[in-house]
Amino acid sequence: MSAAYDAIVIGAGQNGLAAAARLAAAGKKVLVLEGRDAIGGLAGAVEFHPGHRVPGILHDEGLVEPRVAARFDSANFAATMTSATLE
Repeated sequence: MSAAYDAIVIGAGQNGLAAAARLAAAGKKVLVLEGRDAIGGLAGAVEFHPGHRVPGILHDEGLVEPRVAARFDSANFAATMTSATLE
């Protein structure tokens, strides 16, 4: 079985996911490939010892402005985003 894609994104870090989301929103069929067992790149959680995880560079997803989060239709993605009002 073969599949045709309009774009293949190498890496499911924050930039790769953003690129894939933009391409998909434009109606492209996108394949995202990630070598790690988790997505998010530096923004994802890091397990520094078995069972102990710390956030990556995105320390609080509440710092993502609601207007930015609204650009991504998270219902169509495996990940979800929460938002908070910045003061």
